[in-house]
Amino acid sequence: MGSEYDQMVIGLIISGLIIACCGYMVRFHRKEAWIAGYDPAEVSDPKAVATWFGSHLLWMGITGLLLALICWIFPVSTSYEHYPVLGYVLVVIAWCGYLGISGRKFTKDHRSTSS
Repeated sequence: MGSEYDQMVIGLIISGLIIACCGYMVRFHRKEAWIAGYDPAEVSDPKAVATWFGSHLLWMGITGLLLALICWIFPVSTSYEHYPVLGYVLVVIAWCGYLGISGRKFTKDHRSTSS
C-alpha cells in the first residue's frame, strides 16, 4: 500500500465518520434544521422526518466506514486503487437524490394531494 492509498482509506474513514455523526445527530437529537431545505411549516411529521433522514445518513456513513475497512484489509491493485472511492461517491450522490425525491412524502402538500 502506497501513501496515496493510505490517504484514500483515511479519507473514506473521515467522510464516513462525518456523515454517520450527522445522521446520528439528526436521528437521535432531532437536528432537523441540518437537513437541506427543511421547513418546519411544510412538514407533516417532524419526528418522522428526523428519524427517516437520520437513519439514511447513518447508514450512508456506515457504508463509507465499511468500504474503508474492506479497502484496508483487502488492498486494491495500483491501477484500480481509486475505483472504491469513485464508486462510493456515485452511491452517495444517487442516495442523496433518492432522499431528495422520496423525502417529499413528509410535506403537507404531498399528503393532501395523494388522498
